[in-house]
Amino acid sequence: MKILLLLLFFVFGPAAAVSADTVKNDYFSVDVPSDWQLLQDDNDNAIALSVYATKNRDSIVTTVVGSNGRADVATILKSFAQQYKAAESFVRKDGQGVFIFKSYDGMDSTGYVTVSDRMYMVVTVSGNMRKARNFLKSFQSAEYADLLPKL
Repeated sequence: MKILLLLLFFVFGPAAAVSADTVKNDYFSVDVPSDWQLLQDDNDNAIALSVYATKNRDSIVTTVVGSNGRADVATILKSFAQQYKAAESFVRKDGQGVFIFKSYDGMDSTGYVTVSDRMYMVVTVSGNMRKARNFLKSFQSAEYADLLPKL
């Protein structure tokens, strides 16, 4: 019996330790790991804004979703790249826009711009890029899958 209990602990115990809260909005859902938290979730306006950070603040992910007003990815990329004072911006072959910038506290940061149908999404990541990209890979959307950044 002790062996069975130990086996169950080693199989299911770690899963319980990394349990996540699911955050859903009109555009995507994400299982927020226990070492991350949702800092801001403003989805009641024409532009939906969400800010996530690790609890020790070494990685920050921001999402902005809104109507593209029929603008293409290059136009939206140019606008956000200027706003963030990006050092570099370009449209990749897969049609996703990317801009490189420094956050307000000097951290290397990257922004991703996607357009699908009449919507756009801008995702910025700052700090620990590995953590941020791993977190972004858990974002899911059935209706707006094309808006999720391709990492």
